[in-house]
Amino acid sequence: MKFLRYLLYFIIIAGIIAAGIAFFTSNNGVETNENEQNQVQADERPVKVTTVTPEQVEKFYIDALGTVQSKIQAEIMPSTSGIVSEILISPGQQVNEGQILFRLKGNNNTSHPSERQLQIALENLNQAQINYDSTVANNQVAAQVSELELQSAINQAEAASLNVQQINQNIQGVRDTIQILNDSLENTIEKNTTTLAKSRSDIDDLIIQINELQDQKRGILIDIDELDDEFDDTENPEKQAMLNQAIQSKQEQIQSLNSTLDELYKNIENARFGYETTLDNLKIGDNQLISQIQQQENQLEVLELNRLSTIESLGLEENTTNALELAKQGYQTKQIQRKTSLAQAESQLEIAKMNYQTAQDNADSLLVKATTSGIIGNVNVETGDSVSPQNVMAEIISAKSFQLEVGVDIQAAEGIIPGSTAEIAIADRSVEAPILSVSPIADKQTKLVNVIIDLPPVFFRNNQTMEVRLPIRSDITSEAFFIPLDAVTIGTEESSVFVREGSVAKRVVVELGEVYGDQVEILSGLTAEREIIVRNAKYLTDGQAIEISKN
Repeated sequence: MKFLRYLLYFIIIAGIIAAGIAFFTSNNGVETNENEQNQVQADERPVKVTTVTPEQVEKFYIDALGTVQSKIQAEIMPSTSGIVSEILISPGQQVNEGQILFRLKGNNNTSHPSERQLQIALENLNQAQINYDSTVANNQVAAQVSELELQSAINQAEAASLNVQQINQNIQGVRDTIQILNDSLENTIEKNTTTLAKSRSDIDDLIIQINELQDQKRGILIDIDELDDEFDDTENPEKQAMLNQAIQSKQEQIQSLNSTLDELYKNIENARFGYETTLDNLKIGDNQLISQIQQQENQLEVLELNRLSTIESLGLEENTTNALELAKQGYQTKQIQRKTSLAQAESQLEIAKMNYQTAQDNADSLLVKATTSGIIGNVNVETGDSVSPQNVMAEIISAKSFQLEVGVDIQAAEGIIPGSTAEIAIADRSVEAPILSVSPIADKQTKLVNVIIDLPPVFFRNNQTMEVRLPIRSDITSEAFFIPLDAVTIGTEESSVFVREGSVAKRVVVELGEVYGDQVEILSGLTAEREIIVRNAKYLTDGQAIEISKN
């Protein structure tokens, strides 16, 4: 009985287990069939797509963003070398033509040579003015005295004979002096010519050294470019490290050459300044000799007149009639003497004025002035900086003339032609503007080429960002046609598109050409009349049912 009871329990438990397995298997099968049916229905459901017909394109554009910049009206550079002692302007300041922007001084807190020359020239001018004023005053007194001398002229005629011999000696002495001064002037001119030629030769030698160093620098830059190319071409870390070390060594050579070049530029500037200073000093020396010659010639003229007057007073001339005539002639001689002395004083004063003006012009070069009216842009120097005529100390920009600077990639820049017309978005309209220039080189950091566009004469702000459309030159043939780049599936071995055939999509392998913006050229695999699927193409398979979207 106990065995039968255990057997009954076993049969009941086995039945319950069998019933549970059967129920689970039945439900699982129903769910699997439903998933398979749903998948079939999904594959058969049409995919909504958009199609386009390939079109021929004759002209391409690229859209970009540009930055508005004021046009540079003038670059402010000094006319002489010196140290910046005072900066009288700041960026954004309005300045007028002739306004003083900077003041310069000499090196090592000393006065500039131009200032010292100006001081000397001013002292000479003051002395020449004193001499001139004294001559005028003396002539006024002499004119009054001449009336009295006219009364005693007859008595002086007796003593005139004693002076003839002395006058002749004086005349000969003056002539000898004039000859000596002329010889000295010729020797001085010859010596000055040699001195200036030597200074010019020194400058030429410095220029030759600079050119040689520039050639070395260009050679090193070429080596750096070759090492950069080799660095980019290799993936070997050790070789890259070796190339990087070589590049750094070349760059150190460049820095050394730049230091040497800077020193040579300073030397050549000092040599040029010395040349100009020597030339000014030599001119002053020549003018002094010429002035002395003129003085001696004037003195010779006076002596000749005295000699003639003395001879006439002795009655050795046919026109001598009486003592009164001799007195009149003596009076006239005094007038000539006064005029001569006044002419000498005027000549010395004029020479002093010319020397002072020359020194003043040189000193004025220490005041760096605005060459035109406008707004100060960049100020490139600080107080204490050393500058030369090659340095741009500041820029004057226009408040009304602007240009747009656009950075484009190198490939696109090759197709942009200066002089062609760009389209700039201003407010809600498009305005045409000429392309002024395309930089021949790309920026080292951004790898973009700078394109300059002339903006119309309307109001803009510096650093304002604007949308621009640039025309790109291309070599497209009349048979070429293009499709949107988004419609193409690009693989490692082949590229393909989906075309519409009735209500299904068909995959077609194509050969691609040039890419222009968002369009790509089709070389083979398609004909121009095929409809290309451009939207939802990534969800398609070959033979997939499609539905054309009305949107």
